[in-house]
Order: sequence, then C-alpha cells, then structure tokens
Amino acid sequence: MGYNGGSCLNTAENNHSHIYHLPLPDGAIDRLIEYSKEHNHYLNVYHDGFVKGCPNDSTRIYPETYSTLNLTPYHYVDDIDELKGLNPTKALFIKHDDNERNAIYEHVMEEKLFTD
Repeated sequence: MGYNGGSCLNTAENNHSHIYHLPLPDGAIDRLIEYSKEHNHYLNVYHDGFVKGCPNDSTRIYPETYSTLNLTPYHYVDDIDELKGLNPTKALFIKHDDNERNAIYEHVMEEKLFTD
C-alpha cells in the first residue's frame, strides 16, 4: 500500500535539480511509522533520492526483494524513528502476500486513516 507525493528530477543536469517536488503532508511520515510499528509492517520511505528503511530479521526479505526487482539501493537506518520528521515523497508498506496487503487496505479504509 502506498502513500504518494511526487518528485521529478532534471537528469540532464549533473546536480539532478528538481523540476517538481511535492512531499507527503507534514506529519504523515510520523503517523505511518507509528502504524508500521503497531502492526509490524515493513515501511519503505523515499527521501532525498534514496529508499530508506529499518528491516529486522523477519522483514529483511521485503527490501532485498524490492531492491532486486527495482534496482533500488537501500539506505538502512538503525531505528525507524530516525525517519520521523522527514518530508518524504513516498512511503510504502511492503507485503508479499495478497491477503496481508488486502487486510492493510481494509483496515486503513475502515478506520479512515491517512486521508490527508
């Protein structure tokens, strides 16, 4: 399940300047982090051109698979709370099981979470 802002870079320039940048709403990442901790969901956070996350032994398969499929290098943090206060452009809960993904979606919709 994803929560998207947006970012578009000018790759013709060496510094890859932003053409367009719309991060998630203020405070959204803090709520997503708390939700991921409460429900033991792996969270990808896209910030400053990198995918960041904090896998443990049971969730390491998610970023490793995602990285392989998308050729995306990860920047791991020691504690997911290190990512609080950021203004990322995207965040994803990663699950490999359709039933688990559907359960997240149903819960978020029922509770009307992350509506901003």
